Amino acid sequence: MKKSTNNLFSHEEILSLFDYDSVNGSLIWRASMPPKGKIGAIAGTICKNGYVTIGIKGKRFYAHRLVWIHQTGLWPNEDIDHIDGNPSNNKLENLRIGTDSQNMQNLKKSHSDNISGFLGVERKRHRWMARIMASGKRLTLGTFDTPEEAHAAYISAKRVLHSFNTL
Repeated sequence: MKKSTNNLFSHEEILSLFDYDSVNGSLIWRASMPPKGKIGAIAGTICKNGYVTIGIKGKRFYAHRLVWIHQTGLWPNEDIDHIDGNPSNNKLENLRIGTDSQNMQNLKKSHSDNISGFLGVERKRHRWMARIMASGKRLTLGTFDTPEEAHAAYISAKRVLHSFNTL
């Protein structure tokens, strides 16, 4: 789902559709939006990728983007990062504006197809290689006997090179 940079709904329209529950970061329907949007119900569903999406007038929106406009009055033109890495935690204090590159700096876990199971670690013959992206360049941090050692090197480099990360 692509982020929207055109303001499909005004801040006032978003306020008329939802209340915001700051305790759990949910949007609550204020208006009935059939078929699933019932007044007082938590809006949205959690997708396979962990993000909450909400359907409004035949279009799907990420809940964190709707929370942002609901609470700030502004449509975000950049990415919204979940500080704790949990894509379904839409509490305003867990959200921040950032570029795509900054958002990628805050990844907490490896992709499901990574056989090492560790972020920044890949198999290299009979050893484990640590690599990181920084300033648009892929840097090799070395090869190690175990994936845990490679991951430790990656985390050390991440703390230095990625100012947006929260590890």
